[in-house]
Amino acid sequence: MALIVQKFGGSVLNSERKFTKIAHSIAHLYRQGHQLVAVVSALKGMTDRLLRKSQRINPHMPKGPSLDLLLSLGEQQSCALLGIALDICDIPVNIKSGALVGLQRTKKHQWQVDVSNYLKALKKNVVVVSGFQALDEHKNLITLARGGSDLTALILSHALKADRCQLIKDVPGIAPMDSQCSIKDRTFFSQLSLNDLLTISQSGSGIVQAQAIQFAQQYRVNFEVTDLHNHGTYVYA
Repeated sequence: MALIVQKFGGSVLNSERKFTKIAHSIAHLYRQGHQLVAVVSALKGMTDRLLRKSQRINPHMPKGPSLDLLLSLGEQQSCALLGIALDICDIPVNIKSGALVGLQRTKKHQWQVDVSNYLKALKKNVVVVSGFQALDEHKNLITLARGGSDLTALILSHALKADRCQLIKDVPGIAPMDSQCSIKDRTFFSQLSLNDLLTISQSGSGIVQAQAIQFAQQYRVNFEVTDLHNHGTYVYA
């Protein structure tokens, strides 16, 4: 059976009800014998709402520990909600959030993952992880810029040697940049190279975070960009 990393983006988490649907999907895979790491973003619009709260108090608030702590609350809420939904499905859960996320940036801007802790938790549990956040070299909580949950998922997929990594979004894959039609009528790539995806990203598409694409290129991490129905694009190194 496979070790699967699934990232659920904020565009998918557009209401509390979606957590129940996602929990049932995860439970189905878990009962098939797969090991699951679920990386969650904040609910759609939550990061913006938190940012507005900070700006009402301090319009010139610089990026730093206080702002990082505030913005990380969106993903931590999503972790808790998914954990509650999985509990209803009678699925054992291990939540890694905030300082316990087990992901640290080094002085040389490399990434360290507490692999043994993850593998131990995966023996019996679905592991639910707060995306978008990590620790710096001084063990301070930091955030990973917009779309940072993509980067979280790819780092974990690489470190854990996952068999499959899925970035689950509200579109069934990646489309050419010149596509002007509706999502329903749009043509999506069935597969795409990382180089081509980076070109599309640099042309203005924000479907996958640019830093995440660069990480995948550096470490040759293959992944999928899919919707909740498992329709999507396979991205290869």
